[in-house]
Formats: sequence, structure tokens, C-alpha cells
Amino acid sequence: MANFRKRGKTWQFRLSYKDNNGEYKKFEKGGYKTKKEAEAAADEAKKRLNNHSEFDNDISLYDFFEKWAKVYKKPHVTEATWRTYKRTLNLIDKYIKDKPIAEITPTFYQAVLNKMSLLYRQESLDKFYFQIKSAMKIAVHEKVISENFADFTKAKSKLAARPVEEKYLHADEYLKLLAVAEEKMEYTSY
Repeated sequence: MANFRKRGKTWQFRLSYKDNNGEYKKFEKGGYKTKKEAEAAADEAKKRLNNHSEFDNDISLYDFFEKWAKVYKKPHVTEATWRTYKRTLNLIDKYIKDKPIAEITPTFYQAVLNKMSLLYRQESLDKFYFQIKSAMKIAVHEKVISENFADFTKAKSKLAARPVEEKYLHADEYLKLLAVAEEKMEYTSY
């Protein structure tokens, strides 16, 4: 059951609930202009609490992505692929910081992608974009957010694609790479 009260010019709600361990907890949040807004927020909070999501409303994109990647990706990908997820974490830290997921709008996210499009090639942008979009699907499923902010955004690099000469090794470079790899074979990943 939710309790509502006015504090100064704004409204707040307070909920009592049992956590995953069966202990009683209280959750409160304020700053709503009207009682109706506080009631709507309380209803949304009740849904999340009844769903027993492991994530709170105010979790940052960085923290959510990190946990999501460790649970859903790390056990199933190669070390080389895992490095791309760590790179995405670094980019979140650089461009989005500790912004809570619930505060990220499609417009804000598109602005971030636009800024990144000036500095990163399409391949890097695509990895970032698709990894964030996948993580946010779980955030919607876990009811941390109601909609995936990445759904209607676009990631289009302003930089030209890398020339073919830079993408591939020449025959002599390839043979040298094979020799070094055979000599120092530590990984079986391609």
C-alpha cells in the first residue's frame, strides 16, 4: 500500500514491501508536482517491486550494462569479443557517465550517437549501438524502463570507411603473424 504526502510544493509516496529475502523494506520517492503524478509513480514502483527485479530505478546505464554483460555475454563469448563489451563500457563512461537509465531519452541518446559519429568509424559505432540496444531489451523486460530508448535511433558514422589496404594484411605480414602466433600460442581464438 502506498502513502502520499505533500512536502512543501511537491508530493511524495512511500511504499512498504518484502524484498527477495522476505525482509520488510520501505521505498520512497518525491518531487512530483501533483498527487496524480505521485500516484502514477507509486503504481510503476509497485509493478517493479512485485516483479522482484534485481535492478533499481535509479541504476546508471554503466552499472546496468556492466551487470548485463557479465551475466548474459561473458560466459558465452571469446576473450576477444569480451574486449568489445569492455570497450562499450569505457564509451558509456566517456559519453554518458552515471546517468540513470530512466533519464535517458531517445533524443539524448541520439545526440550521444551523433557526437560519436564524428570520431568513430561505422564498425565501432555499430558494436556500441547494438550492444546498448540488446542490454536495453533486458532492461525493458526487467521493467527497469518501460521502453527501449535505442529503438528509434540511428548510428551513422561521418568518417569514411577504412581503405581495404588497411583492413587486410599483405602476404609477408600474414606469414610473419603466423610465425609469431605459432611461437607464442596462448589463445585458441581467431
